[in-house]
Amino acid sequence: MSEFTSGSLFLKIHRDRVIMEAPKGALLKDFSNSWTVLLTEDNYAEELRAPEYIYSISKEVPLLYFYNYEDHFWGYRIFHMGEEVGDIHVSREFKEEVVSNFARKRYPEKRYFELVVSGKLDELRKELKKDGVFEDVFSRIFSRSNVEQFKLFGFTEETIQKLSQLLDIEKANTITKTFKLVDKFKKIINIEEMTNIRHERILEFQKYDVIIN
Repeated sequence: MSEFTSGSLFLKIHRDRVIMEAPKGALLKDFSNSWTVLLTEDNYAEELRAPEYIYSISKEVPLLYFYNYEDHFWGYRIFHMGEEVGDIHVSREFKEEVVSNFARKRYPEKRYFELVVSGKLDELRKELKKDGVFEDVFSRIFSRSNVEQFKLFGFTEETIQKLSQLLDIEKANTITKTFKLVDKFKKIINIEEMTNIRHERILEFQKYDVIIN
């Protein structure tokens, strides 16, 4: 079975503060190191804006939202002082996501199905390829990684340097290569335990440490 992981990590020392702000039904699971993960029913990997409670909690506690939908995409989003301050999103369906985003902007009144049937989606895909848009968007895949923000979680300059070297578009210059970075990323920041971790699974097997009632 493919991995499906989604949760907001924070330093365990902030556990009590997060419990005060977490929404009803949320779960907290402690890992064997300094991390605890906040698990909610909301999976906002592909949403432009995170749930409001994430911004609220981040005013007091820095959050690292990590997700890995193994067959589709992986990435992270960092929240601090009520704002999103860093993110990456690596997708196997990279080109189709680009086409979909451009289509929504160009044809806001049309449904996706209509664009497929009319052939407009294929026309747009050819246009984007001809204009080099795919290459341009891919070249900026790590542009908002902002690895310096990992200092919020107590990481040293040495670790920041490792992240910077890992998330380098000159080295990981294909989607396949960028997709393979996820395990190395997890190892660098010590979140190997963040595997097959998501709200419904942890709730089903009762593997949580705290449930918010």
